[in-house]
Amino acid sequence: MKRFLSFLLFVVLLCGSSSGLLAQPPQFFEALYDVPVMPGLVEIKEQQSIFDTPQGRIVQVGAFSQADQAEIMAFYAQTLPQMGWRVIKNKQSADEVQGVEYHREKENLRIFTEKSNGSQVVHFYLYPAAS
Repeated sequence: MKRFLSFLLFVVLLCGSSSGLLAQPPQFFEALYDVPVMPGLVEIKEQQSIFDTPQGRIVQVGAFSQADQAEIMAFYAQTLPQMGWRVIKNKQSADEVQGVEYHREKENLRIFTEKSNGSQVVHFYLYPAAS
């Protein structure tokens, strides 16, 4: 019996400690509740603005990260199509501003980055698509 209880305790401890190894569920922006926050990206709550219009919602969110521009854009290029977004415009320029525009249903989502004080600042701008 003592052996059985020791084994049971071992299994419980093993299961309890392995739960920390499981992948964390994706986090989403507070105002863009259906756009995931890339791991390592920190939302700047002060840059959040939300407007409801007859044509749809307009949302602006900012975030920053130590990740490089390519890594950030690659995350969203891989993640957003799984959520129904498709690329409609891809902008790259020499002034270190890179942006991609996505479309889903009646909304467009523009994501662009810029370097500031050694970090990448990422801007998300959701607005109604033209009819």
